[in-house]
Amino acid sequence: LVAYGVSISNYEMVLFMSGLTAVVYWLTWHVGWRPRPFQLSFSPSFLQAGPHRYAYSDIQSHGLSRYGGDVVDTVSIGVPRNITIGAHIYIKVGERHLPITVGLKDAQAKEVLRLFDLLLDEYHSA
Repeated sequence: LVAYGVSISNYEMVLFMSGLTAVVYWLTWHVGWRPRPFQLSFSPSFLQAGPHRYAYSDIQSHGLSRYGGDVVDTVSIGVPRNITIGAHIYIKVGERHLPITVGLKDAQAKEVLRLFDLLLDEYHSA
């Protein structure tokens, strides 16, 4: 459309389409492609994964998985979603299998699991 606007000498159309293209690129970068940090926080009484808190006493097991997770309302949950692509760390709370990290590369996932084991043991026993 920009090329069409230039070919018919409609510079208002060129300006409009250039602006629209810039807005689409900006939204794509800020909403879709930009990596977002996701933080796990260990406090004395609970594990916080993103916006969610889990009491250490409720965590039955944890591990490394390559399959989604518990069925949840994807509109209200932040990252990670119930379908996490790639290797991720999960916790089992009751019957729920909950991803607590975003998808990771295999080597990253193994290292994160090792560190998660250490921290969970330290905070869970405290």
